[in-house]
Amino acid sequence: MAQHLRPANGYCSFNELGVLRLLQGIVDRSLIDDFVSRTLGPLIAPGRKQANALVHTLDALLIENGNGLKAAQRLGLHRNTINQRIQRIEQLSGQPIDDPLFRMNASVAMLIWRMSEAHGKE
Repeated sequence: MAQHLRPANGYCSFNELGVLRLLQGIVDRSLIDDFVSRTLGPLIAPGRKQANALVHTLDALLIENGNGLKAAQRLGLHRNTINQRIQRIEQLSGQPIDDPLFRMNASVAMLIWRMSEAHGKE
């Protein structure tokens, strides 16, 4: 799990998990799955042609605190491409990307989704 949280050495202590520590107390996994589905579902729906592009764009935007120009640089894309993807993300999610609550929820959901994807590949 630690390597998906981006520490340099791939390890982190339980105390370093922050908000993710709260997840270990949730016994009903369906609550977590529902949260991820409601937050990211429209972006990660199977068969969606742009799914990976939108997820990578959202991840870059979250890493760059919503800064589209920095996200474009991170992904090696033109700013207009990022702007188009932001519009699509907002359209699919029904949330503005600059909403702090959406960004917090999306950040947590992305971490959970990334860890679930990695766990499924192990």
